[in-house]
Amino acid sequence: MDLKKQWQFADFVTVIAKINIEYLEGRATAEKSMLAISTVIVEMSDSLARLNSK
Repeated sequence: MDLKKQWQFADFVTVIAKINIEYLEGRATAEKSMLAISTVIVEMSDSLARLNSK
């Protein structure tokens, strides 16, 4: 995995961690957190696919 892909992947992991923190602190419901994480995973897949196609 090249450096750009690693940084992009790290950004997505950071977003997922922030979503989990919101849930653990009671600022988000489980449903809202799971929906947000699902959205991030789809975006990550699309983004990495675009990087791989270049």
